[in-house]
Amino acid sequence: MRTRLKGFSIIPVASLALAMMLPAGAVSAQSAASHGAAASGSGDRTMASSERPRDDLAAKLVRREVQRSPSSIPGREIVQVETLIPVGIESGWHAHPGEEVGYIIAGQVEMMVQGRANAVLHAGDGFLIPPRTPHNARDLGPETGWMLSTYIVETGQPLAPSVDPHVERWGRANAGGRSRRQVMFSATGIAAARNIWRRLTTLDGQLPSFRANVS
Repeated sequence: MRTRLKGFSIIPVASLALAMMLPAGAVSAQSAASHGAAASGSGDRTMASSERPRDDLAAKLVRREVQRSPSSIPGREIVQVETLIPVGIESGWHAHPGEEVGYIIAGQVEMMVQGRANAVLHAGDGFLIPPRTPHNARDLGPETGWMLSTYIVETGQPLAPSVDPHVERWGRANAGGRSRRQVMFSATGIAAARNIWRRLTTLDGQLPSFRANVS
């Protein structure tokens, strides 16, 4: 039961006093997060929940899942996530098992995508990230970066695993859960098999004359 004094609730008054004591930047970031929670009406659905596929970004950034639903595409789901990036902080290189359709709500974010020139995005700008493509985002300030991302991804796969930007594609370097060394060995084996095939093909062309000489 809320205690009331002369028609006023103590809880809102205490909240107002606390807000006045906080730095402006902290109030801004807190307002952004609380605004998203109120808009979704779904309560606390942070990406840190153990029930969700792994999201490495949640370890260093504020990530809140807005909604999740099966896609009309078999084996895919749609996940919408709100992200806050503090000034000067990078998300770190990562990838997604599907497309990312993003929108910058606030801040100035430098987007680094493998195979593309770096781009600086401002509030109101959108961006598209292809499936399994390493990328990184850094907030340039002066305010906290705030973005909304919609992922169309493979069901049950890690949503945003960290990756090595020097690997051409996350999917190729992690196919079947193999390590980079295993992938390198596989690539070497494929190259060796191709060389053997070329030699066999050349030898096959010489077999008629060889057989004639033998007979």
